[in-house]
Formats: sequence, C-alpha cells, structure tokens
Amino acid sequence: MEPGAAGDAPAYARRVLLNLNIDRLRRKRVVEVGDAALEVVPVAGGSTSGTTVEDRDQVVRLLAGLTERERRVVVLRHYCDLSEAAVAAELGIAPGTVKSALSRALAKLRVSITEDTDELRGAL
Repeated sequence: MEPGAAGDAPAYARRVLLNLNIDRLRRKRVVEVGDAALEVVPVAGGSTSGTTVEDRDQVVRLLAGLTERERRVVVLRHYCDLSEAAVAAELGIAPGTVKSALSRALAKLRVSITEDTDELRGAL
C-alpha cells in the first residue's frame, strides 16, 4: 500500500513530517534555543519528572555523533515507537538493515555516554 493511501494516513503523516524536518535541517544547520530552554522540558504525558534542558541537550549531542541512517533508525524505533518492520518500510530499507543500524547506533551511544561520564568524573 502506498504511504498516501487512505488506509495508511498515520504513516503518510509521519513521512511528511519526517521529510519536512529533514528539509528544515538541511536548510538551517544552526539550532536556535529560545526562552523555553531555561525551563524544564516536559516528557510525554506533560509531566516534568526530572527531565531537564541539559538532558535534552545531551541526547541531541549524542545523536549528532551517529550517521544519518543510524539517527533515523533510533528516532523512529525508540522515539516514535515503531516496530523494526515499520521502520524498514518508512525508510525503504530491509528489516535486517534496521537491526544492524540500530545495533551499531546503540553501541556508539553506550561508548559516548561512558566517555561523557568519565569526563564529568575527571572534572570533579
């Protein structure tokens, strides 16, 4: 079924948003931070539960260390909560490619988080 078919409206909308965001990022490489950066960033459900701007900044920095494909796979799989098959269909790649890209990305993120923690300990 094509992403634009009437029965697959959520996938079509997700693809439109993904393409618009990719276009926006290509046009503008600088990320603007407004007054909201000084506040606690709400998590899903509207509660603040300890998630801060620093946490979000760390996530953005960690994701920036991944390749474009790895970033897309991680975001679609974990942030959008799509299955591996849905991520594969969304990106037009094989499900095995999704699994390997996700595995490599998570390994890189684990190393990056460990390095960040070691740097913080050294600074104290």
